[in-house]
Amino acid sequence: MEKIVIRLLLTRVMVAVIITILLFRQKQGKSVTVMAENLNIGEMVLGENNQSDDTKIERYCYNNDTTKCDEFGGLYQWAEMMQLPSRCTKLE
Repeated sequence: MEKIVIRLLLTRVMVAVIITILLFRQKQGKSVTVMAENLNIGEMVLGENNQSDDTKIERYCYNNDTTKCDEFGGLYQWAEMMQLPSRCTKLE
């Protein structure tokens, strides 16, 4: 559940940033593309495991189905996405 919440929060933040940039650029008569497609990089790990290998980029795919990553993009834990040590995911 925590992984889904993080994904939703990130999606809302990204949407807010995109809207802000678009409104700002619209006032200046310019346009900008912030994200043209979903992020889908890294090696898939099963959803019940942490993304714990700091030597490579790891991702989750919805329902552990790689075709979902191709369609919707990968899911990433906060520490993985921010390139922090994986132990940061486990800290409370």
